[in-house]
Amino acid sequence: MNTLGQRCRNLRLLHKWTQEELANKIGVTKQVVSNWERNVARPEINHLISLAEVFDVTTDYLLCIANQMTFPYCVDSIDTIHSDLNNEKIIKSFDLLAILNSGFRIELNGQVLEQEDLNLIGKNITFLMEHFVSPLKKRYSK
Repeated sequence: MNTLGQRCRNLRLLHKWTQEELANKIGVTKQVVSNWERNVARPEINHLISLAEVFDVTTDYLLCIANQMTFPYCVDSIDTIHSDLNNEKIIKSFDLLAILNSGFRIELNGQVLEQEDLNLIGKNITFLMEHFVSPLKKRYSK
C-alpha cells in the first residue's frame, strides 16, 4: 500500500530531483522533505498544494485517496505529439525504470500491469542494457 511519503519520493525520483531541489521548489528545507518521505511528518495544506503543483498531480493522489493517476506526460496519439512539439511536458524525458517502480498504473494493450509484471519488465530491461545494448555501443563507438 502506498503512503503519501512513498508517492512523494517516487514522484521526486521520477523528476530526477534531489530532496534539496524539491525543498527549494516548494519553500521548505531538505529535512522537511525527508520527514515527509519517511512518513515521520505530513505536509501542511499549503505545502501539499505546492507538491501537487510541482508534480502535476492531484492532492487526492498524494493523499492516497485516488489510487490511479493519469500520467501527465502521456499523449493520446502520435498526432498529439506532432501538434504539441513545443509543449515542455512532451520534451521532458524520464527514466523508464523509475516509471516502472513509481506506483503509477501502467497499461499495455489495454491490460493493467501488476507489480510482478513491472518487476519482471524492469529486470529484463536492465539485463538487456547491461548485456547487449551497452556492449554494442562500446563496440561501435570506437
